[in-house]
Amino acid sequence: MDEESLLRVCATSFPEEDVAEAKKLLFDSVSKTGIRRRKAGKNRRELEDIIDLFQQTPP
Repeated sequence: MDEESLLRVCATSFPEEDVAEAKKLLFDSVSKTGIRRRKAGKNRRELEDIIDLFQQTPP
């Protein structure tokens, strides 16, 4: 699945609060500091951060 489709599916399936909590837990588990997002489009940018971390972190 391409990244754009994944973003759309996640954005429509999960509330913003769940995405923010998932991002926090993910970044804490790999000992990396996350960027705090604000304003319009926050949910999409949070999801992009999550996907980017998965792509950058070795299995």
